[in-house]
Amino acid sequence: MVTGLVCAVCGTAVPISQALSWKCPLASDVDTHHVLHFENSVEPFRPNDDSNPYLAFRKYLAVDSFGAAIGLSEAERIRIIQETNEAVASIAGTGFLRTPLYRSSELSDALGFTAEGGVWIKDETHNVAGSHKARHLFTELLHLLFAEAAGVAPWTVSTRPPLAIASCGNAAIAASTLAAAVQWPIYVHVPPAATAEVLTALAELDADVRVCARLPEDEAGDPCVLRFREAVANG
Repeated sequence: MVTGLVCAVCGTAVPISQALSWKCPLASDVDTHHVLHFENSVEPFRPNDDSNPYLAFRKYLAVDSFGAAIGLSEAERIRIIQETNEAVASIAGTGFLRTPLYRSSELSDALGFTAEGGVWIKDETHNVAGSHKARHLFTELLHLLFAEAAGVAPWTVSTRPPLAIASCGNAAIAASTLAAAVQWPIYVHVPPAATAEVLTALAELDADVRVCARLPEDEAGDPCVLRFREAVANG
């Protein structure tokens, strides 16, 4: 299980019970080169057979350790994971499932492999929102929901601050899908070149889409990221 976080640069420790532990406490605008790593206890890796990967691997996830540390019971943590996944499925047409791993006989034969070897394919083409990116964001959403449920978040359900992301496509759709599933407002910063298909998908998910052209006074860097950082700085 995950027991805490520690900065790989300065060694600052952050307790696993710390809500919204997105960055090292010593990181600043002038000293950004800090990154938190998880610390884990040593134990056998034995996920269960649940088709939901966040339940199958739950006890190895930092978000589950966080939920336990802030006082949520195991039953409550499981309930939030299950209900949130069901909400995602109601929006995306599928929830999070273990993706299949199988041997491709056609590729294996074409490349001359024997029956003992071969080419194995991990099929990630049927994920939530059409890419793997929602998988990375789901534990972040669970962190927010756990903090909210335990009363340690600086907001309530009725006063949730908007989420924000900068993306030209897949990540924006992934984040907006998860936000829509739990009715959480989200600002999506996209470039002027974003495709009509992406913009339509975001509109259907009720995302607050912000097209970010470069401004004359902008510093170097992606304007979408600049506007995203401004949104985060403003809460």
